[in-house]
Amino acid sequence: MSSSTVSAQLLARRMRQMAYVNACCALGITSSVYFNRGGGESQSEGESEHVVEEKTAWCACRLKAASRGVYAVRAMSKEDAAWLNAELASDHAGETGAVYIYRGARSALALRARSSHDAGDDAAAAFCKEHEKTEAHHLKAIERLADGDARTSLIPLWKVAGYMLGFAPTAVFGANGLYATVNHVERFVVDHYESQIARLQDDSLQRSNDDVRALVDVLRECQADEAHHRDDAASRVIVADSSSRSLVDAWGVVVHQGSRAAAEVARHV
Repeated sequence: MSSSTVSAQLLARRMRQMAYVNACCALGITSSVYFNRGGGESQSEGESEHVVEEKTAWCACRLKAASRGVYAVRAMSKEDAAWLNAELASDHAGETGAVYIYRGARSALALRARSSHDAGDDAAAAFCKEHEKTEAHHLKAIERLADGDARTSLIPLWKVAGYMLGFAPTAVFGANGLYATVNHVERFVVDHYESQIARLQDDSLQRSNDDVRALVDVLRECQADEAHHRDDAASRVIVADSSSRSLVDAWGVVVHQGSRAAAEVARHV
């Protein structure tokens, strides 16, 4: 097969993929998009294609609908506007902190690698890379929804706090410290999103306004990702004995209370 024929086929496929993305975007649904890249030699066909899956969780028009949902809730009453602004500010702080938790953990893992090599640290680095990408995606979405009064003014603090929360337990306890921390943070975050979703779903406006439903859908998808992070981390925590269990549980209380306090501060500052 000639190179020009291959190029034409790849171009046609990419055009079909973009049409699919646009259709999903118009419908406001989540899509999985497959991009094909020319690869090396294949023994059977003389060529190969490497398929890369890219999940498009929120396309631009879907976030635009959710943004309109934010304005719709604000228009209900001053009380609803104040509540939603405070909640989005806490989400903004939380997603910022989440990104920096993984950055801090990656720094700690790199530091540990200089002194000694632990096979578990390699898996932890991959864990950080995967989940940090998702949290960065969440942060962009929340930044699109949270404007003006709906943003916390303490972003530098949340960056430092998140970084240290990822760095310290990972530096001291390695991968197990990271997994225990993420597990407990995400337990709080899942409940945090649930309380917001519950109020929006109980509201009569949500039942008659597609834009508010779009806002709920975005929060639901954030929550689902956080639940996945929680479960992934929990499945990796190693508890060797009762003393280890006590340490993990005690750390969980500290993390949960700290997360709750941080969310409350972000609602007001």
